[in-house]
Amino acid sequence: MLGFSLYAALLPMLQQQWALSNAEAGYVGGMALGGYMLAVPWLSALTDRVDARHVYAVSAACSALGGVLFAVLAIMLWLAPFYKLAQQWEAAQSAKNISAMEELYCWDGVDAETRQRMHLLFLQEFEHSVKAVKVRRWRDEEGVDRLVPNLKPAAQLHVVFDNPEHFQVSFLIGRTTEGVCK
Repeated sequence: MLGFSLYAALLPMLQQQWALSNAEAGYVGGMALGGYMLAVPWLSALTDRVDARHVYAVSAACSALGGVLFAVLAIMLWLAPFYKLAQQWEAAQSAKNISAMEELYCWDGVDAETRQRMHLLFLQEFEHSVKAVKVRRWRDEEGVDRLVPNLKPAAQLHVVFDNPEHFQVSFLIGRTTEGVCK
C-alpha cells in the first residue's frame, strides 16, 4: 500500500524539487491513480476464480516494480533537459556557430571583458572536433558560490575533444537562483 499513496504524500516536495507546475504534478498523479482505476475491476473479478492471497501477492509485486520504474523514469525525466543541452552544445560546436554557442550560456552579471574572453575560448574550441559529450551528476558543491554566484549546479557537461592530447573540459549546468536566465 505504500507505493499506492507515496506520490500523493510526497507531492509538495516533489513538485518543488522537480519544478513541476500544478498541471504537470496532477498529470503524474492522475497516471498513477488511473492505473489503479483500470486494475481494480479486473483484479476484483479475478479473485472469484483465484485465491485472493495470490492476486494480492502478484499485485504487490507489480506495485513494487511500478515504484522502481517510476524512480528510474523520474531520473530520466529530470536528466532529459541536460541531455538536450548536451546535444545543442555538440551541434553548435560541430557547426562552429558562435551565436548558437553563446545562447546556451547564462550571461547574467557577466561583464563585457569576461564575455569577450569566453568568446575567444569558444573560437579556440572550434579548432578541435569533439569526440564525446557526456552529462555527469554534480557532486561537489564546495566553492560554487565563488565560481558562479547566481547558479545552483545540477550537473556537469563533460566534453572530450578528438585531438592527440584528448583535451577535456567540464561545464556546470544548473539554474540561476531566480530560476531563469534573463
